[in-house]
Amino acid sequence: MGMIANLLRVTTTELETYLQDSSLLEERIYDENATEDQNLNDVDKAWMVLFFY
Repeated sequence: MGMIANLLRVTTTELETYLQDSSLLEERIYDENATEDQNLNDVDKAWMVLFFY
């Protein structure tokens, strides 16, 4: 079993929306077209390297 990480840059309005309904966040991150989202960064299992910076 492993862990993955997704980083998403959002506006204050988007954050408030996701806090009210987290399913919207899940839909955005795991959408088939998410690879085209410039604000989404999927670091997959490489997040461990972030501890060294």
